[in-house]
Amino acid sequence: MGLFRKLADLPRRAKLYMLWLTDVLAIILALYIALSLTQHSLLLFSELSVYRLLFLGSVLVKTLVFYAVGLHRSVLKYISSELLWKGVVLSSLLFGILLVVMTYPAYSFVLWVNDFVWTFLLVLGIRSLARFLVYAESIHHPRKPLIIYGAGMAGSQLAKTLSAGREFKIVAFVDDNPQIQSHLVGGIMVYNPVFLPKLIGDYGVETLLLAMPSISRSEQATILNSLASLPVTVKTVPTLEEIVSGQTGINTLLSVSVKDLLNRDEVLPDESLLAADIRGKVVLVTGAGGSIGSELCRQIARQKPQQLILYELNEFALYQIDLELSETFPDLACLPYLGSVTDPARLRAVLTQHRVNTIYHAAAYKHVPLVEHNAGAAVINNILGTRIVAEAALDHAINTFVLISTDKAVRPTNVMGATKRVAELILQSIASSSTTTRFSIVRFGNVLGSTGSVVPRFTDQIRAGKAITVTHPEVTRYFMSIPEAARLVIQAGAMGGQGEIFLLDMGKPVKIYDLAKQMIYLSGLLPEIDIPIKITGLRPGEKLYEELLIDRKKAMPTKHPKIFMAQDYDGNIGDLHRYIDQLLQAAQTGDMMAIRKYLQALIPEYQPKDKVLPLAPARLENNQIIA
Repeated sequence: MGLFRKLADLPRRAKLYMLWLTDVLAIILALYIALSLTQHSLLLFSELSVYRLLFLGSVLVKTLVFYAVGLHRSVLKYISSELLWKGVVLSSLLFGILLVVMTYPAYSFVLWVNDFVWTFLLVLGIRSLARFLVYAESIHHPRKPLIIYGAGMAGSQLAKTLSAGREFKIVAFVDDNPQIQSHLVGGIMVYNPVFLPKLIGDYGVETLLLAMPSISRSEQATILNSLASLPVTVKTVPTLEEIVSGQTGINTLLSVSVKDLLNRDEVLPDESLLAADIRGKVVLVTGAGGSIGSELCRQIARQKPQQLILYELNEFALYQIDLELSETFPDLACLPYLGSVTDPARLRAVLTQHRVNTIYHAAAYKHVPLVEHNAGAAVINNILGTRIVAEAALDHAINTFVLISTDKAVRPTNVMGATKRVAELILQSIASSSTTTRFSIVRFGNVLGSTGSVVPRFTDQIRAGKAITVTHPEVTRYFMSIPEAARLVIQAGAMGGQGEIFLLDMGKPVKIYDLAKQMIYLSGLLPEIDIPIKITGLRPGEKLYEELLIDRKKAMPTKHPKIFMAQDYDGNIGDLHRYIDQLLQAAQTGDMMAIRKYLQALIPEYQPKDKVLPLAPARLENNQIIA
């Protein structure tokens, strides 16, 4: 087989020349057999000179027709019997007509039929044999059995492509459409999905391909949930949007993303809102190196701002996002600044130098257990930092200011949520007296793939074969993708007036325990058998359920059908700033009891469930990324 594999690795032009040569030999041999059958005896070599014009005409006519119909542009791996049939029929008809017109003496109908039949058999036979010798290594390396879910256009094209390769063998289609069940698609039987367990067991299938790119996210989630208990790894083909946009090809197989399991489609953006506060303007992002901040920068870059300013305290994070943007958007005017949001002089110098139009404030400490043990630092960063940036925006007459908040700010039970709620109140109090700057707040739930998301943690645990750690079997969370969250922030800023809170219709919350089980299933493993799920107990400050609004009745629609708006501010501005000053003093001295006291004075609904923790303790046991 080594020689034939070397032939397969030759340049395409060389292989096509060899294919043309084999066709010439097949045409000559077919005519020789036809003549011998007509005369009922094998022709001797000395007798062939009498028929030299016949052989020459046959070769010229047939190879020209083969070339015209594309037989010499195809390759062995993708033999098309329809194309071959078309080429042989047309060339034989043309050759017969030519012989009749020229009244060739040796021509007869019997000769023509024999020549036609043997031409077809030899051309097909030689190509098929060559294909077998070159590509059929399954004798020594059996191909992996696959099942494709979806027998439509995407599924049939995927099956044709994979079947031509040397790695996979398509053993069955399954499809929900009863009209095509029990029928053959490309020679492969289509089954009802109820037969999947039997098919998987009979053929030893380890991988199932979901080839239904046109269905909605919710429909895909329903199918994936039905497949979750099967002992197979599930992969998908790209969506039609990804195919049409050129991001990927239809034959590309993708691992199932956890966002496919969330039972809702991503909320599509309003392009006019995305561009409103960005295109042709100077935009600054605080926390530009974080998971949300960096995605904001990517989305902003696509809207062609006049200038994008990256403001970030972490040097390496700033280096990474600056390098990525410079490579992805070479024409973008991008300026990286190292600085803290708690440094007013540094921040105001940047605002003065660049005449900023829009600020997206993403800088924050947000990991619940860490913030619970470092409450003073969180108060200074999340509360003082927000006040400094918001007041600087007001003083510099920035057009738009957007604060990125969290669902944990609603009836908070932890320091992180409480500090973000105080940050919201600060912004709303400043907005109430502003006539120049539009201030807006955006709340959303957990972001898939962010540094604070449970999903990367689960993925790492499954990959390492470790137990997945879940804090409580009833913990539920709202989820959204990082790009979706960034687009929400941008669009909300464009709709903001003075201090409104914007939130996304995030569908139904997801139970973290169920999400863990589904991720194990879709990795081709079994929960509690291959990967155990360990309940570790709620962490300091963690809630079972999260909310997006304190009072749902206050939610109002906006011009975007999936974005809602509310006003959650009824506080006294004088008391607000008096308590904040006292809170900041407590934070600077590390007085945890005083921090809790003033947080509860500011946020009456803040009800911490845990005892007071020491500040900056030793490394936590079983520390986890927050859900």
